[in-house]
Amino acid sequence: MFCYEVRAAVEDRLRGDFEAYMLAKHIADVLETGCFVRARFESNEGYYATSYIATDKGEIDRYLEHYTEAMRDDFKVHFPVGIELSRTISEE
Repeated sequence: MFCYEVRAAVEDRLRGDFEAYMLAKHIADVLETGCFVRARFESNEGYYATSYIATDKGEIDRYLEHYTEAMRDDFKVHFPVGIELSRTISEE
């Protein structure tokens, strides 16, 4: 299994909106691509980690090649400022 993890440092004023967006829309949209089998969303005082689990790295590559641009564009529409993101890929 492989993990594509997105970490977010969210300004205080955006936390509620960010959590609602992630839980109601974004995570579901990413899972609908079929590239991942499950996701985990964790928070700790303004820092968030969303882990998307794929059966192999090829599925992550497929997501990055075909879907990530649209997902990031939608995210920027909702949160143009106030959130710093970082991404990692690891094998579990």
